[in-house]
Amino acid sequence: GAFSFDVHWRLWWFYWWSNKGGANFDLDET
Repeated sequence: GAFSFDVHWRLWWFYWWSNKGGANFDLDET
């Protein structure tokens, strides 16, 4: 359903963002 779709989207987005080095950049900013 919609909930399952949302979860999959969030996981994909997080994976893509992490792969871009977003997590490291965020930690660097602090």
